[in-house]
Amino acid sequence: GKRFIETTLKHWADENIRVYYEHGIPSSAPRDPRIEYVDLYTLQGFEAFADVLQGSDPLFAGIMLTPDGKQAYNFRYDANRFYRKAFCLHHASTTGEVPDRIAWLDADSYAHADVPANFLNVVLPENTYIAHLQREWLYTESGFVVINPHHEEHAQFIKLYMDTYFNGAFKLLGEWHDCYVLDFCIKLLNVTRVNLTVDEKSNHPFNESVIGRYYDHLKGPERKEAGKSHAHELKQTA
Repeated sequence: GKRFIETTLKHWADENIRVYYEHGIPSSAPRDPRIEYVDLYTLQGFEAFADVLQGSDPLFAGIMLTPDGKQAYNFRYDANRFYRKAFCLHHASTTGEVPDRIAWLDADSYAHADVPANFLNVVLPENTYIAHLQREWLYTESGFVVINPHHEEHAQFIKLYMDTYFNGAFKLLGEWHDCYVLDFCIKLLNVTRVNLTVDEKSNHPFNESVIGRYYDHLKGPERKEAGKSHAHELKQTA
């Protein structure tokens, strides 16, 4: 997260950063007028929902039993880990002075080149609600998502995105992580959208897309340990 913040401050000059955190801000966290830190536990309904998930069925944390009776982790059902994105996007798009565009970036990404001015407005045209990394064979890669919070489709979409978790409807879906829930909402409401994916059969569309010119997404333990993606996955800067 620290690397994400520092590199974003360096390479994305015309945007502010809102960092959502829980259980305190480390003393080493960067400080800058462009950064706003928001405690997730101050968001309406967050703590109560967290208590329900953490204090009930272990399945909500992705803990499942194998055929031989042993416990195993499956991220596809870890609603406790992934519902946070819905709360963050809801808060960002309904609180304070709401910008023209809101972009979500996973904290395990970092900027490596200067992002051009008005990038988000270019990525997401005025008459379109959401830009995302859709995959033909799998769910959306939600490490980078852009929404227009002033679009006529926003209120219904963000309510459904929140309610799918908040009202327990996620339990009826095939998987419970935010990528799957995001796709469910996009398809159910048929919102106007831009697919930023270059190759819909790719397993790592983030780095191959337009955002990959400026950011590297360290998806999975291998890339995190190396501190960068594999050489063939890195997109040349514009």
